[in-house]
Amino acid sequence: MQPEDWLHYIVAPLTHDIGFCVGDTDNDVVINEVADQICPPRGAPVAFLASHHIDRGKIYARHHFLNSDLID
Repeated sequence: MQPEDWLHYIVAPLTHDIGFCVGDTDNDVVINEVADQICPPRGAPVAFLASHHIDRGKIYARHHFLNSDLID
């Protein structure tokens, strides 16, 4: 396995279920790459975002690794 492949393999699960994305506010959370937002019901568990976790992970990764020479 090439070092770059290993790095991507490790980073992918670390960003998979990320809890915070750029654009989240105290009341609303970003749910996709076009910045649509929803307001979870008060007291909603983190599982409320389960159907959006892939898009949120991609948003987080793109924001934090956009200018990285190592992360593709």
